[in-house]
Amino acid sequence: TRPAAPARGSLARRVAEYWVGLELRHLSALQAIDEEGSFKEAAIRLGYTPSAISQQIASLERIVGTRVIEREHGRSAVGLTDAGKVLLCHMAAIEARLSAARTDLEAITRGVAGTLRVGVWESVGTRLLPKLALRFREALPEVRLDIVDAADDHSIVRSLERGLIDV
Repeated sequence: TRPAAPARGSLARRVAEYWVGLELRHLSALQAIDEEGSFKEAAIRLGYTPSAISQQIASLERIVGTRVIEREHGRSAVGLTDAGKVLLCHMAAIEARLSAARTDLEAITRGVAGTLRVGVWESVGTRLLPKLALRFREALPEVRLDIVDAADDHSIVRSLERGLIDV
């Protein structure tokens, strides 16, 4: 007997599954073709061969299910289809989000954003921490302090060793 065919999901789910293969390089190729006017010039700009650009566009068109480049015999590209123009509109938003993500990650790497987990015992937490936290907030407003109460020094050391706190 033959195994049962997998159940087909909704059209929306199947489309979303194809879009998982969409990569930034596909959209970058589309953008370069639009700005440069040809596959060859787009390839030069991006450091690819024209056939690699052509393959990326073919892959993009398979993923989105429609043509994104208007083609004419004898020319690699004439311009974008309406679908290609829509994708480029979304590309601008994607680039903005990626730029914001890069900036956020650089801030975390430099130690000026993210979370600092601080282990304290009661006397430090009630006497020193409020003043230190205020000064810390003024100096590094993008860093969130996460205060972890500990019973004693040994608890703090164990938490440090396990990576549960930073300081």
